[in-house]
Amino acid sequence: FSGASNKPALDVRKSSPLITGVEVSDNSSAGLRLTDGASPVIRDSVISGNTLGLEIGAASHPSVQNSVLSGNNTNILNHEPANTISATNNWWGHPTGPNDPSDDRSTGGLYNPGGLGSLVSDGVNYSPWSNVIPILGASFNIAEGALTGSQNINLNLACSTCTEFRASESPNFTGASFQPFNTSP
Repeated sequence: FSGASNKPALDVRKSSPLITGVEVSDNSSAGLRLTDGASPVIRDSVISGNTLGLEIGAASHPSVQNSVLSGNNTNILNHEPANTISATNNWWGHPTGPNDPSDDRSTGGLYNPGGLGSLVSDGVNYSPWSNVIPILGASFNIAEGALTGSQNINLNLACSTCTEFRASESPNFTGASFQPFNTSP
């Protein structure tokens, strides 16, 4: 998704949809803006390279799970920190988690000044976080189709968060030689 100038890519109001498997990136405003009680479940998604990853306000209570929130100037901005947002088991751009320099532990908040991931505001429960990038949307299929008479096959590999794949040949295969993958543009 990509929003118009100074507009969010996705503006959710007064609803609670399931948002799964989306990629929202490179917006000069918010990737997702949630207002007027919007409480979606966001999971298995990539929200990166935006000014604000998620902008949350006006009685909204989303849940963000198993997603990538990285490379945003601010990953999550909660305008109502008294209403804590659940954002656990996400990748924040670094194994040390999000950068949370505001110590609000006395009011039940979190504090992670040593986090090298992108910034997160008060009112976001980000612990525990993932210390590895989740594998999202990984798939492969046989390029020639499911039925083929050839011993040599081509695989189509896809993954929105992977930079490389490793495939292994079973030692139980006999009479078939292994050849390394060739990358194609």
